[in-house]
Amino acid sequence: MKFPFLASVVIFMVVLHHNLRKGKKIGKRQEDSFWKKEYEANTTRKQPLDDLQFITFSASEYIPVHLLSPHEVSDFFASFPQLKEILPSLLNLSEAKIVNLTDYTNTDLKLKYGVANFNLLSEYEENYLSLISYLHQYGQCYYEAGFYEQALTIFSYAISIGSDSSETFILSLKCCNTLGKDEQFREIIEKAQLLSSHRKNIIFRKLKESGLYND
Repeated sequence: MKFPFLASVVIFMVVLHHNLRKGKKIGKRQEDSFWKKEYEANTTRKQPLDDLQFITFSASEYIPVHLLSPHEVSDFFASFPQLKEILPSLLNLSEAKIVNLTDYTNTDLKLKYGVANFNLLSEYEENYLSLISYLHQYGQCYYEAGFYEQALTIFSYAISIGSDSSETFILSLKCCNTLGKDEQFREIIEKAQLLSSHRKNIIFRKLKESGLYND
């Protein structure tokens, strides 16, 4: 009676050993491939940046005097002191070079544009990430103040330039519901569907948890 049990244990150990060896080989190949690619990236000569799609952000379109009536502006600033940091930052970004490079790894950037351009490209990407962050903070101020139309304007712009922030999507859809903008709600959902699988899954999971979306 013990023999079948011992045989099963032996077979299990053999299979486990085989799988561990196979896993190590795959891991070694992946590691070797990574370092080979990284070496090639670090030796790639400088390439032209002609195909970069720069984002032109006009802060003047989004400052309070353009989105709110004069008597509302004063109360808005008083209620949200963080605007004293957000608005100057957005104004500075309107003069910066901004590119959405979030789909690229650092190695991919160096391979495509050359290692000499890497710091410059990192600056462009950092400007983009800052813009997305400040736009969300800015839109959230309008949302919390009950200015849903203005908040939606800002969130929609952030989404149009590639924001994959789940919070931006959630608040934009809440604005659509409040304002009765069913068509815009569907358009935002469609844009979420176009994101990378990882980000899309996160966003739709949170949308379902918040009751904003059902399959």
